[in-house]
Parts: sequence; C-alpha cells; structure tokens
Amino acid sequence: MPLDRLAGRRVLEVGCGMGLHAETMARAGALVTAVDLTPTAVDRTRQRFALKGLRADVRVCDAEHLDFPDNSFDFVWSWGVIHHSSRTGRVVRQIARVLRPEGECRVMVYNRDGTGARMGFLLAHVLKGGFLRRSLDETLFQRTDGFSARFYVRDQFEDLFRTFFEDVSTEVCGQDADVLPLPRQLRMPLLRLIPESYQRKAQGRRGGFLFLKARSPV
Repeated sequence: MPLDRLAGRRVLEVGCGMGLHAETMARAGALVTAVDLTPTAVDRTRQRFALKGLRADVRVCDAEHLDFPDNSFDFVWSWGVIHHSSRTGRVVRQIARVLRPEGECRVMVYNRDGTGARMGFLLAHVLKGGFLRRSLDETLFQRTDGFSARFYVRDQFEDLFRTFFEDVSTEVCGQDADVLPLPRQLRMPLLRLIPESYQRKAQGRRGGFLFLKARSPV
C-alpha cells in the first residue's frame, strides 16, 4: 500500500473481509470506502472501526456492479478478491469506471505459475489420477480458499487491465511456503538454514500471488 500518499484521498477497498487493510488505510489518513459481497464481512468491519474509533463507509456491494458514480475514487485496493468472480473482467471494468483520471489501483490474485498451483497440479492432478477425471482448472478450483477462484498467468492478468489502464505492471509475491512447500513443522526449521536473500528471490520467482499496479488514463 502506498500509505505515505493516502492521506486525504478517497480510497475504495474491493472485498474488505474482516477490515484489516481498510483499517490500515484509514489510519494513514485515507477517506475509506470498503465493500464486500458478504454481510458478515461488512458487519465485522463496521465493528472493527467502531471499536477502534475510526470512520469508513462500509457496505454490502457486488464488485461486478459497484454502486458508485464514475470518477469517485483516487485509489482502489483489492487483495485476493476479484479472482473469486467468474466474470473478473466485469470487476476490472467497474474499477476503471469508479477511478478518477490518473487514479491508481493495486490488485492481487492467485498466480497460476506459483508453487501452490504447481503442487496442486502434482498432488491432485497427477499423483491422484485427477487428470483422468477433471481438467487442471477444475483441480485448482477445488484447492482454493473460496467457492471458486481463477488462477491467472501474468500476461493474461495484465491484459485484462491494459484494456482500461496505463502503466500496468505486475510482480510476483509469495510466502515461506512458496520457498519450501513442506508441512509447517518441517518448513520452519529448514527456513532458518536458508539465506533471506535466497528466500526473497524464490518468492519473486514462484510465489503464489500476482500483485498488479495500474493507473487510469488522463
């Protein structure tokens, strides 16, 4: 998050979950609007802000049909959300519509070339004979943390945004499990033996997340 540049800016979070990211941006001085498809997430985020004395407009909203006028926001943030839509392109179009000219968005989705996707393919698609019963995409869908989610290849995801945005760039991000895809009890002791510089390079090559930055045209 560009926290040093959010003070006084109109910020939208698409998919607020329990509100941690929305809180972080509000504490940086942003004028936060946070939306989520699930009433439970909205209720929890409202409770979080009330308990901590913070303010935000938090509401139930479908990201495929954002209930805001054109050019409403300076910055849009979404972390691990829009790939859960079967029509991700519609969400991208809505983000472009509500951003003002030269506004910025930052979005994370799952990386199809990441360790998690590759391990899912190996374990479920090959070793367990999944290739005989379902496609690779179906295998990956079954291993996500939601009802369904798309895994994106870097170029494919960037192309979705280039239709509406300028200065589109993507980096691969990861976690320690992307460095060593082992059970936590084994992974944590072994990671202490691996230089941090190597871990960061490994996460940048085969991390499970694609983190995209883009700017609205003038």
